[in-house]
Amino acid sequence: METLAMPAINFAAIMPETILSIVAMALLLVNVFVPTEQKAYLGYLSLIGIVVAFVPTVTGWNAPAELQNGFNGSVLQDNFALFFKGIFLVSAALSILISDQYMGYLPRPGGALRFPLRAGRVQPGQHEVQ
Repeated sequence: METLAMPAINFAAIMPETILSIVAMALLLVNVFVPTEQKAYLGYLSLIGIVVAFVPTVTGWNAPAELQNGFNGSVLQDNFALFFKGIFLVSAALSILISDQYMGYLPRPGGALRFPLRAGRVQPGQHEVQ
């Protein structure tokens, strides 16, 4: 009877995605359990998560070939992939910075979404939004 060989698992190849997934799940849980008045720091926590995910992206640059492959060659983390991971992380960080600053200008939280949400509740023949 043949024995099954354990596949080569290399979590370094998926470390940025793993960090972002864990941070996103943690932020979703924090968002549920924290009152609305105390949610101002969530943008900064997400920035910290993006910076932490950026670290393995930078340290993986020009890594040896055995550290670039993961899960029996299913995942490849070469310099091309790391470049685009870095581009996406920087653009995500800039988007968070811009949206966090924009939310400070709004008179109430969710002000940009208030009209589309209320406009959906208008019934035919009704002249006022409830």
